[in-house]
Amino acid sequence: MNNSLLVITSYPPQGKVHGEKVVGIASYAKNTLLSMPKNLDIKVLAEKLANETNHIEENITVERVWKRKSFLLFPILLNYAIKNRDTKNVLIEFEHGMFGEMIHLIPFPLFILLLRLLGKNVTIALHQVFSDMKAISPHININANSKLNFFFNIFFKVFYKAVLIFSTKIIVFEEELKEKLSWHGNSKNIFVIPHGVEKFPKNAISKDEAKSELKLQKNTFIILCFGYLAWYKGTDWIVDKWKVESGKLKVNNIKLIIAGGANPQRLEKEYYKKYVKEIEQKCKENDILLTGFIPEDKISKYFNAADLVVFPYRTFISASGPLSIALSFNKPFIISEQLKEILETKDIKLLISKFQFQKSDLYFENENDFYKKINKIKNDTIYRNKITALSKELAEIRDWEKIGKQYYQTIFS
Repeated sequence: MNNSLLVITSYPPQGKVHGEKVVGIASYAKNTLLSMPKNLDIKVLAEKLANETNHIEENITVERVWKRKSFLLFPILLNYAIKNRDTKNVLIEFEHGMFGEMIHLIPFPLFILLLRLLGKNVTIALHQVFSDMKAISPHININANSKLNFFFNIFFKVFYKAVLIFSTKIIVFEEELKEKLSWHGNSKNIFVIPHGVEKFPKNAISKDEAKSELKLQKNTFIILCFGYLAWYKGTDWIVDKWKVESGKLKVNNIKLIIAGGANPQRLEKEYYKKYVKEIEQKCKENDILLTGFIPEDKISKYFNAADLVVFPYRTFISASGPLSIALSFNKPFIISEQLKEILETKDIKLLISKFQFQKSDLYFENENDFYKKINKIKNDTIYRNKITALSKELAEIRDWEKIGKQYYQTIFS
């Protein structure tokens, strides 16, 4: 059936886009599917979640059929693909922790090959691209000098090469991710579609009301760092460096909010539990508000309250979902130097030129530059308004309805 699509992904609970039980790929998948043509018959083969059953939302049928860390998940998915033999197009929303540990990824290229042998066109949206495991080794509790990094790098070189060979098309979110992936094979079937921007109810609560609910004064300058706590996102970096009394901040009445909690897929790991506890302790010491997981209906409150959104990532392996949410609320933002490659994607590159920015205006190189950028954005209203305008225009360009059309054209062309 040309108007049908089989989707393999993690997926949020019924009636929600964001959920505490799932990570960002789930909300991304749902937003993508909701933005595609309504005459499309979509079936989602989703991860099993406690107390969640199969259901239908609009033109999307959700069947919860696979379980993380199960060696039976690919045979189960293959069986469902056979049952849906008339559906020729398959979309897989993929991130490396989606199915479990690294060992659970080993059958994935073979699974793609078998789908192709069944006559399926397989499009994979790669949410992460690893180029050097050494860059993220602390995130997975491995010493940067460990020989394991060498073997993991070999594994991912083979993995990406096989995925490129067996899949029909690959979607990534940034030009730089396409370039990194191209090291492993032919780039002609790799397509760049920027991360979509979700429409939140911006006026659900005013800035002053939001600050009041957070028990903060109206003139408090709020810096927001949003998302699950993670080493590669630099959560520990910012809570460790944040020292309002150091004299580096030329700003009165300022507050840092870490709006996020522990990643549900990593909570069983002892080293991650320790990492979270250390962040909790640092937040207490440095007078930082740590919220825990933000429910979907509270996201607007924190972003409406925010004056600046920061992204202190240590490494660039994927597009930032929280950045897309910041764009949704037209918030000024700054990113770490490690994320500066996202400024090379065509749409934002054009806007940087239009607003007469230097790329370096939007990222910080180190701790001193971080504080320098905050001071400038806080104290220079014209400059802050320019970044806000850039954010607003980028949100319009990346509106999910437009992104959904790009997905449809890429998958079905």
